[in-house]
Amino acid sequence: MPDETFRREINVIKSHAEEQFVSALMRFHQCRLISHSSKLEKATIAKSRLKNNVKNTREKPRSPLRNIVNTDVSRIDILEHQLSELKDLICTRFQSDNKHVEQYNSVISDQTATIPTVAERLSKNNKCKKRRKVIKQR
Repeated sequence: MPDETFRREINVIKSHAEEQFVSALMRFHQCRLISHSSKLEKATIAKSRLKNNVKNTREKPRSPLRNIVNTDVSRIDILEHQLSELKDLICTRFQSDNKHVEQYNSVISDQTATIPTVAERLSKNNKCKKRRKVIKQR
């Protein structure tokens, strides 16, 4: 008999735990449904606002750009002709002013003149250090 009551108590506890587990799962899923539905509502509201804004921007009157472009296209030939004349004038001016200069061959290459040797660098550093010492002594 004590074994029977023990089994009943275990079954009651087990069924109670299962009920609590199922109710917890139901609450969890209901909360998720509520949050998803609120997100869906917000998304639909944002989408409708976006559509409304697009419609509003399309309804705004636009400037007639094609007319402006067409009037500019009619002047392109004139502008091209003027530019070519100016280019010719500039070329002739430079050719008449500038004398022909031949390339000068230098005796010292540029690389050796710009890059000091290790000994030169060290001597320059030593000179700098000596100058600093003299200035500090004053």
